[in-house]
Amino acid sequence: MLKHAPAIIWTIALYTATALTAGLSVGPSLAPQATIAQASAASFWFETNHAVLHAATFAVLIFAVVAGNRGVGANHSMAALSILIALGVGVGQEALQSALRGRLALGNSAFDLLCDVGGALIALGVLLRTRPQPNTPAL
Repeated sequence: MLKHAPAIIWTIALYTATALTAGLSVGPSLAPQATIAQASAASFWFETNHAVLHAATFAVLIFAVVAGNRGVGANHSMAALSILIALGVGVGQEALQSALRGRLALGNSAFDLLCDVGGALIALGVLLRTRPQPNTPAL
């Protein structure tokens, strides 16, 4: 149980932050005289930051999950389990947001889940490339 503490603590922090911010209006604020180009640029950068935040959050979660299983290391079965964990935590986060807001934004939730899994895949890619290789005899 103790080896999974970082992943559990990270998930609790994620759900707590979600609960505290679910009712906030977080979209970009625009001046009344903003042009369409300015509004489009603000929306683009807001969505980009949002996607990066989701991906980074779930990359950290997967690093914590794999670190808690040091004996296993990052292998393909751990990768599959990590994707399932990311999906489960992501679905839980989206369900919490929907419950607190009183509405389901299916398109936004699907995009968030895609970013969550993307972050998990990035973490797994790094972990699989940096895992210790078995000792091979020198030629």
